[in-house]
Amino acid sequence: MLHRDIVSAVILSADNKLLFGKKNPQRGGVYLDKWHIPGGGIEQGEDRITALKREVLEEAGIVIEGAAIQELDSLGSSETLKKLPTGEVVPLQMQFFVYLVQLSEKADQIHAQAGDDFSELLWVSQDRIAEYPLTPPSISLFLRLGWLSAEQALQQRTFRDADEDIVQFTAGEIEWRVSVYALVVKNDQLLVAKNKAEKLLDVLGGGVEFGETVEDTLYREALEEGGAHIAVKELIHSKVDWFFHRRKKIFYQTLQLFYRAELVGQPEQPHDPDMEWTGFIDLTDREKIAQLPVTVQIAVAKLQDMTAQG
Repeated sequence: MLHRDIVSAVILSADNKLLFGKKNPQRGGVYLDKWHIPGGGIEQGEDRITALKREVLEEAGIVIEGAAIQELDSLGSSETLKKLPTGEVVPLQMQFFVYLVQLSEKADQIHAQAGDDFSELLWVSQDRIAEYPLTPPSISLFLRLGWLSAEQALQQRTFRDADEDIVQFTAGEIEWRVSVYALVVKNDQLLVAKNKAEKLLDVLGGGVEFGETVEDTLYREALEEGGAHIAVKELIHSKVDWFFHRRKKIFYQTLQLFYRAELVGQPEQPHDPDMEWTGFIDLTDREKIAQLPVTVQIAVAKLQDMTAQG
């Protein structure tokens, strides 16, 4: 998994407008269909403020040397898939450092010019932020700043089904779900399954039912989907996501937990008649790994990093 420290600038004009940029799809990167605040990766030898000034100048053509700069939030880390200029798609973990940059001029007095990764710039009033499709880290940032409500953030969330197809959220209730998954690796091969109704491969796992512990669910799902007995080990990855269950026609906000697990004996016939195939795929087979859901790819990359570090 690639790792990168990111500095980002919440740039406010004197009339309290926020500067957004739209990514140039020809340059690759992440969140190409969203509006971003300026920022980017810290280069070797740079401190955060130096990187911030360089990124704002490169992406927006604005010199912030004399501006008031205040650290807002570290925002923690976030994972996604990054498309490289070569066309290769790889997991990326980003650590965010966000700064407030207060300019002394009004928005219409500031000469801003899109450059580097941006193809377009836009000054937006704070009360209109929710009208623009935002990146997931920006949604979290604006929630914490009080510039978005939870209801507005929900409208920004992307719901996907088991095949990673986007499903438009319709008005109504969203149910809460905890889902757990087993990353079973043996001799650099990952145990996966294929449901008859779905296009993608997946690791063994599913929703925690009332009365079950996390371990109970992992053992049950491993038997149902893979005919496998497992020994559950440590937690590898967790993520809150938004999921649409096609058969039940239910929208979920889900907490996904991925555990390393060891195979006990050999897999047998899956108990679930909906399973089309269960077997191992090579972790070096990029084509097969790309057939897994995005969150699974990230969890697998984290597992490999932990294994490499001993």
